[in-house]
Amino acid sequence: MHLRDIQSGRREFLVCGATAAAAVAGLGKWSVEANDDGPRKILECLDGDRESGTSRAVIVGDVPLVHTEQVFAKGAGTDADRDVVVAALEQALELRLTAADASLDSAVRLHFYVAANDWVPVIQENLAQRYAGKYQPAVTFVTGKLAEPGMMIAADCVAARRGAISAGKVARFAGTAILPAGDKLYVSGDAKPGDVPTATRATLESLEQTLRFARLDWSHVVQLKSFLDPIDAADDARKAMRDYFGDRPLPVLTFVEWESPTLPIEIELIATVPPELGNKSGRSVEFLTPPGMKASPVFSRVARLRSPAVVYTSGLYADDNANSAACVRNVLGQVRQLVDRAGGNMRQLVKATYYVAKDETSAELGKIRPEFYEPDSPPAASKAAVDGVGRDDHSLVIDMIAAAG
Repeated sequence: MHLRDIQSGRREFLVCGATAAAAVAGLGKWSVEANDDGPRKILECLDGDRESGTSRAVIVGDVPLVHTEQVFAKGAGTDADRDVVVAALEQALELRLTAADASLDSAVRLHFYVAANDWVPVIQENLAQRYAGKYQPAVTFVTGKLAEPGMMIAADCVAARRGAISAGKVARFAGTAILPAGDKLYVSGDAKPGDVPTATRATLESLEQTLRFARLDWSHVVQLKSFLDPIDAADDARKAMRDYFGDRPLPVLTFVEWESPTLPIEIELIATVPPELGNKSGRSVEFLTPPGMKASPVFSRVARLRSPAVVYTSGLYADDNANSAACVRNVLGQVRQLVDRAGGNMRQLVKATYYVAKDETSAELGKIRPEFYEPDSPPAASKAAVDGVGRDDHSLVIDMIAAAG
């Protein structure tokens, strides 16, 4: 890949709290008339931090969202060498987003997967330069071995798209899939036993049953996120997915290393919902349990979202890291605060991802979640035991998607 300084000529056009549309060279105008309830800002950040180039949360109006596949970069050595690696990773994301009529400048959330925590400050410095204006995206960091041999960092992105696409239909480009405006479906991580190929196929079969329950099929699915042990078996999982889908389009894929003594792979998904099949409950979030599955007070099997705007939090860390219980309560308290500020509440959480690096923290998370969630409306969720969460001396990072207002 030819490297260039992708930060030169950077266009600063997204302003936190702005109420007017912003002109973007080559992208036309962003509409602020995003929903039926009146204008909502296309992108609004909560607690943007110019030092790290990230916000604690981003609110996005009901516009198409481009999801990229996971991209990888290799590198080591000096910080200068690492800057080039991070720039190459950003360029790979930008190329995919540009083909789908989006840009890193309209990133809603970025997930970074790093081989070691010392990559995090290099990435943050790079983000701080790119997002030096008043807008910064939500960002999550996870530490562990990556799904491509020898790679040191990987990333995927969700970005707002200017152009409209047909409601309920996923548009696909090279390395991306576009979640249309309108209702959305979030399915918790599903897992079946067996070796990696067998478990992957069985899990996809189970997820297909869940889609049928929601009267959807694989054409509606935007992303599959897999938690895999061992991560070295990612090629086997990809092949099993390609074999299962056959001639059907494969959703964009992301792989995360996790530690599981019995289940080699857990897969979650995001899908669009056609208007005629949408949430008719009158609430912004509808929680569903497919036949044959048991409801849980700490996670929902399926969450169906209808909202004029959506909140994406960054990976949130505890301010109080004294012990695992305090850590969990602190992070979930931050979630509550951010959702409240966005005009929502804890019954409007649709998708949680919990990355835990200690068994004690994982156990406390299970005990404490009922303190924050109503038993009939916990978010769809995945919990992954990981090597690290991007910061030394921390054992938990949580990111969340929720209805706003």
